[in-house]
Amino acid sequence: MLFLDEAHDIHPSTLVKIKPLIELVRQNACTLFVVLLGHPKLENDLRQPSLEEIGARTNIFSL
Repeated sequence: MLFLDEAHDIHPSTLVKIKPLIELVRQNACTLFVVLLGHPKLENDLRQPSLEEIGARTNIFSL
């Protein structure tokens, strides 16, 4: 499991690179869960077309 705190400050290109990382782990018959922790801005960012691949695979929880 990978926790990324302050994820709202992570550059979008870095977020896009999470997907290949997950796929690489999956090729080795393992599972990687990524938890993005951040401000509500993160939810809006994940809805952007440039982050569609990550946003479509994301479950959003608000506390």
